[in-house]
Amino acid sequence: MKKCLMSAFLIILIFTGCTSKESKNVMKEIDEIGTVTLDSKAYLDQIANDFAELDEKDQTDVANYESYTDALSVYYQLVADDYMLRVDSATKNISSSSLSTIKQLQSEYDTLDNEVKERVTNYNKLQESLDDWIVNDLISRISTATSNITEDNSDIMALIEECSRLSSDLKSKVTNYDALQPALDESNAMKAESVMTEIYSYKNSDLETIQFLINENKEILSEKQLKESLLWYGRWGSLDQAEEKLKSYLKSPRSYYRYSGSISSPTWDEDNNRFKVTIDLEYGANNSFGGEVKDNVSLYSYFTIDEKNCSVTFTGAELTLYYQFKFSAL
Repeated sequence: MKKCLMSAFLIILIFTGCTSKESKNVMKEIDEIGTVTLDSKAYLDQIANDFAELDEKDQTDVANYESYTDALSVYYQLVADDYMLRVDSATKNISSSSLSTIKQLQSEYDTLDNEVKERVTNYNKLQESLDDWIVNDLISRISTATSNITEDNSDIMALIEECSRLSSDLKSKVTNYDALQPALDESNAMKAESVMTEIYSYKNSDLETIQFLINENKEILSEKQLKESLLWYGRWGSLDQAEEKLKSYLKSPRSYYRYSGSISSPTWDEDNNRFKVTIDLEYGANNSFGGEVKDNVSLYSYFTIDEKNCSVTFTGAELTLYYQFKFSAL
């Protein structure tokens, strides 16, 4: 009987007396966890750190370790429940003011422990709600932009750019997207008419401005408008080369002064594949004696246009036949 009692005592001693102080400390920490709350993370992390510092044998001696894992599981569920509650709140009545909250929750999700992520069941609501808001906001802004079309197409262009960045699935939900291009075309047509009016307000002294307006707006001008703007430039640019031609006949080119003039609309010269304008000038110039002579003259001026490159090439000028004879007789 004594031998049996001794053996039992030795067994108890082996299994209790050999537990290290560190293992006992960890078990004590686990016993003191108490009620798990969202504020329990620091304490649970401390237990995890202390347990990790134990060697393999001491870890196996922590008899209540399962209580720790149970508490950790409770904590993970609390964090997941809190996160899901905030997701439901943020996506309940989404508005522009709640967008930042949704994006913050999406960023926060990336920082959650995997064990928490596995318990979160409504994460997709964030992106779904965000997508719904984006679609509804676009529909509203497209409706406004396409019902109040002006020459300023910046809003329409911005909406087209926004929609181009959407996925094909999301874009298909923007029910009035197809209204953007017709609205842009209408806006461009309105602006093109204004540009043509402005171009027609400039003449010989503003050739650089005319060229600038053509180049700046060539994308919105119709083929007809582009051709007409180039012809306008060619018409008024022809005056310079016509006057240079006239000066070549004068005794004192530097004394030339234009009193008045008229320029016909360009006509197509079929034989020479060029446009022709007739220019009538009333001018004054000094004769060989230094006195001013006032006279009239008519010239033809020629040019070609390149609609593809938005350019005009002046190809020369000549006196009309009558004035050629007149000047040759001088």
